[in-house]
Amino acid sequence: MRTASLRAIAPLLLLALSCGGSPAPATLPGSTLPVFPAPIARPAATLASAPATSASAASWPPSCGGASAEIARLEDADQAARKAMITAEQWPHVAEADLRRRVRISELFAEGCLKSADDFGSAALIFQHGDVPEHFLQTMLFASRAVGLGDASQKQLVALAADRYLMNTKHKQLFASQLLRMNDNPCWCMPQVEPTFPDAQRVAYVGKTLEKQRQVVKSMNAATPACTKVECDTPLQPTPKGTVPGLW
Repeated sequence: MRTASLRAIAPLLLLALSCGGSPAPATLPGSTLPVFPAPIARPAATLASAPATSASAASWPPSCGGASAEIARLEDADQAARKAMITAEQWPHVAEADLRRRVRISELFAEGCLKSADDFGSAALIFQHGDVPEHFLQTMLFASRAVGLGDASQKQLVALAADRYLMNTKHKQLFASQLLRMNDNPCWCMPQVEPTFPDAQRVAYVGKTLEKQRQVVKSMNAATPACTKVECDTPLQPTPKGTVPGLW
């Protein structure tokens, strides 16, 4: 996605749903790590307008009673699915359940039922396990709203989601939060980082400087002397200031 397009859509809550793709575990280009489930086909659905009856009119606005408890249950289910290592055979089932949770969160958001920092934080975590760049952008927006409502701990998820979104649109990451191991290569590396992004903002969001993250990569490769590079070779586009409104 071009920077201009990001500027146009970033202020909006996109609520994109998955569509198309293979059921196998997905990886970033050249990576062996299943960073997120592969896209799966969206179940066919027939949408019909509700009849203009007094009953349908009486159902609006929707009641949000119990919404926060439901959102918390959705988050618990999301986390329970990831307590153990997920096999290749299990990924399609996990991805389908992830999609159902995103759909339900989208419905609750559309009805105005996300109210608290906890609601938005849970929604952010669920969308983090998406499978298209827009899901990660949505994660960043939900987490940012949770921060605005008083949950400063969600800053870390804002940063992780921003980096994942940028990398999946082939831009340099900002917070150096994403590390990869390439195909048939035992070495870990850090995808390229935007050099103009201030270290102070990294510390404010993830508690680490760029140099600290570089040391993390080196420690992960310590047992493999041949792994001398810290930064991945794959070129990424610059992420100049103004690329991510409200953040950078």
